[in-house]
Amino acid sequence: MKSFLYHKKNKISRKVISKRVKEIQLLFFMKMEKKKLTIIILSIILAASGAWNIIFGVIGPIELTAPKGFTFVRAISGSPYSLDPVDSWDSISNSIINQVVERLWYYDWTDPNMSLINMLAASETWLNTTALEVHLRQDVLFHDLTPFNSQAVKWNIDRLLYLYNHTGELFGRPGFPHSLFEAPDGTPIISHYEVTGTYTGIIHLTQPFTSLMELMCYVSAGMISPSSHNATSFIDVATGDLVGTGPFIYDEYIAETEVRFTRFDKYWGGPFFRDTMKDMKVAYFTKMKFVVIEDPLARNYAMLTQSVDWIDGVLPDLIDTLRVDPDITLYESDINHLRYDGLEFNNKQINYTWRKAMAYAFNYTYTITEYFQDHVSRSYGPISPGFGEWYTANVKKVAPYLNLTIARQTIVDGIPEAAALPVNDNPHDAAWASVSLATFNYSYSMENLWPTDLYLLLNQWFGRIGITIIDGGTTKAYFLKQVSGYLPGGFNVLQIYWAGWGPDYLDPINMIQPLFSNQSNANSLQVNDPWLEDQFDTYLRENDHAVKVELIHNISIYLARDLIPEVYGIHNLLTACHKADLYGVPYGFLRYEFYAFPLKRNETYTWH
Repeated sequence: MKSFLYHKKNKISRKVISKRVKEIQLLFFMKMEKKKLTIIILSIILAASGAWNIIFGVIGPIELTAPKGFTFVRAISGSPYSLDPVDSWDSISNSIINQVVERLWYYDWTDPNMSLINMLAASETWLNTTALEVHLRQDVLFHDLTPFNSQAVKWNIDRLLYLYNHTGELFGRPGFPHSLFEAPDGTPIISHYEVTGTYTGIIHLTQPFTSLMELMCYVSAGMISPSSHNATSFIDVATGDLVGTGPFIYDEYIAETEVRFTRFDKYWGGPFFRDTMKDMKVAYFTKMKFVVIEDPLARNYAMLTQSVDWIDGVLPDLIDTLRVDPDITLYESDINHLRYDGLEFNNKQINYTWRKAMAYAFNYTYTITEYFQDHVSRSYGPISPGFGEWYTANVKKVAPYLNLTIARQTIVDGIPEAAALPVNDNPHDAAWASVSLATFNYSYSMENLWPTDLYLLLNQWFGRIGITIIDGGTTKAYFLKQVSGYLPGGFNVLQIYWAGWGPDYLDPINMIQPLFSNQSNANSLQVNDPWLEDQFDTYLRENDHAVKVELIHNISIYLARDLIPEVYGIHNLLTACHKADLYGVPYGFLRYEFYAFPLKRNETYTWH
């Protein structure tokens, strides 16, 4: 899943951010000294004015009551794009759907390792390599009180196949995640679902696919009520309803403001059997709201002033402030996030010589230590160390690093016009500074802080090897169209851009195949490599776990050493920021998604 983190002000500098952070920190320490909760409605002011020249002292404090008791409030970074499981491919939409809709299998959010568990499927048996028999849980109800059974599973799988045009009958666009449910050659993975009893059935595949249960943990395989939804059209995000079997009922979405939920009191109890969950049959919170606060400073401030229970996206400059607040829990893990971010190249337009040279001219140390203040770690490829055994430390030995000598030698060897240029590591060499051997467009959203700042850095770093970078900054909406291939010319409109990718389901192939397969509609890098295609096909048909691990290791090394399709940038560390009175918190994150069911509030907590 491609993902991008946005900031609300065009081309805002890091100095401006630091100034605003200091203002917030000052207000925080004033709050700590007073020992009371003071809320200044910064998010409302920012949203209304779009301005940064706010004088906090002039506005003054307005006291509000923070949410307590049986209401949970989470601040999210943007609005949902979809309410329909089969059309959802962004983390905000997925997180909303997660609270309402359940799958046959899922991940144990109470386990930091996110182990695979049965959810609506009670058990399963592979009958052969293309047939999985499923026994369903009984006494499960949808929120409209329709019984969950094998007919409901068939209806949902038939709907998925239709809306992904795997039946060949769809008129119009397929759901966005359709490629997840397709083999590398575009063939649908699922053939059909056969009902064999009220609570039994068989998932038939078109070909062997050993990661089926992991795939069906993705939100697209979620079960929605046949009584409340249309089998042949998508749910409208603005006016539609969402009816599942999950712990929360979807109430409404107030455009660009908030999403509201109510507890489902006839919930079947959920799949978690750990000691901390045994006493929970329904959710603790009777009401829940996801409040849209796009601006990251306003979102962090909302946490500091206790106006929300949970925030997404902690600003590095505010980590120390959040960490020392006794009323806030800042969970920090040394485990790498499964997502990675990097500088992506259009491999069709930018050849190996230029890709390798830029990979050796990129300043990784500055990015990680200076800019992100060591709150991220270096990425050596799509497979994060957070993937455990699937990650190979050998990739570090072969991945590019900042070395101007290698970068310049690569260009001298591969570009005839550069043959007479000196090969050295002097960043101020006049001969290199005076030439322009290549010109590439750098696309980015001007509402995104790091990619905006990166434009100036790339001019400096790549200028040292004779590359001119053209400013392709644009609006968030237009940039999303560019990276989604929705503009005339498709992915050909891109040359260089910064983007992130996170797993849709916990199988490492999902971090590689969608990005680099010539059959994938997410292959914005336009990679077309026969060796990779063969490895993808082998992996998806392989049953031996050790062999699959070795395949991923080999692919990782090939990408870093031989293909260099992009500059691998950073992995974030797993973090969470919430009120200190919450417990039972699920820290086993999958990307930036969220699952509220295990949460409880300590009603005896003493506020400082």
